[in-house]
Amino acid sequence: MTATKDTGLKYQKMKKYIIDQINNKVYKPNERIPSENELSKLLGFSIITVRKAMAELVNENIIYRVQGKGSFVVDTNKIAASKRIAALIMSGNGPYDSSLLQIIKGIQTYFKKENYSLIVESSDSNIEKEKKIIDDLVGKGVHGIILYSSNPDANIISIKRMREMMFPLVLIDRYIEEYPINYVCPNNFAGAFSATEYLLKSGHKKIAFVAYEFYLSSEKERFKGYCKAMEDFKVDVNPELLFTEHDVDFERMLDLIREEQLTAIFAANDRRALELMDLLSRNNIRIPDDVSIIGFDDCENIKYAKISLSTVRQDFIGLGYEAANILLETIKNPDMEYKVVMLPTKLIIRDSTKNIK
Repeated sequence: MTATKDTGLKYQKMKKYIIDQINNKVYKPNERIPSENELSKLLGFSIITVRKAMAELVNENIIYRVQGKGSFVVDTNKIAASKRIAALIMSGNGPYDSSLLQIIKGIQTYFKKENYSLIVESSDSNIEKEKKIIDDLVGKGVHGIILYSSNPDANIISIKRMREMMFPLVLIDRYIEEYPINYVCPNNFAGAFSATEYLLKSGHKKIAFVAYEFYLSSEKERFKGYCKAMEDFKVDVNPELLFTEHDVDFERMLDLIREEQLTAIFAANDRRALELMDLLSRNNIRIPDDVSIIGFDDCENIKYAKISLSTVRQDFIGLGYEAANILLETIKNPDMEYKVVMLPTKLIIRDSTKNIK
């Protein structure tokens, strides 16, 4: 107990020292303050204590960081009346993608009641642009980031850096497997299981799994749900019916359908399902008479499809709301354990699937 208390006292003393230096104009607005190593040697505190104090000063918008240059004093005259949060949203079908707008709505709903404002940035699914936006936002002194990354594994360096800084961060939908981080996602496994189970109960055994970006944790979880449902119904997963590349071998798919070796498709998301419905229809494949198709997301775009798509609905507004909730919890309690929230999904049956019993 004594050691914990002492660490806390040192941490508070470290913060007070920097704040006093700022109040006494020793460290002036937009001027660089000593590095963590310099402060550690100057004051005799451990690097861990200094780092923790600095991270909280960043969260409190007292100092800000600039990648490769150091830490600087925030100009309080330029700080908005409300607190600042950054949400980095990966753009899928462009900035007007309805699912992203719903996520933003969920975030704003929570932030509004907590007097936080929202900054929205788009990486256009470009990982290098995503890294730069993160560095810029951290440098500007935002309180935290909600990250809907195009590929968290490819951006592991930025994510690890924020974790080491104790910078508040929440990932949405995609996360890094076996890496401790806050994240919010739909129950991808359960949703995929229910979709595949429905097809199996409808008499289908020759069910294809078609991915979109199979490197993502969300699609891997959906694949596991597909496999588990097949296993429970004692149906072997046929490697010939797995399409895990981004560029689908469409000719092989057509041959399998025409030879009646494929009667149903579980697509990893609605975007892929809609693409397949369009291509198959243009090749005289009747949906659902020749092949049933079911997607995942229940995004707004599917209402424009010629055949209404069966799918797994996820709560995009809920994703944003829960991510905002966790982020603010982390800001208020930097030592909080990492939290994972999985939201329930719902199977929606429409006209793209058929019972073949």
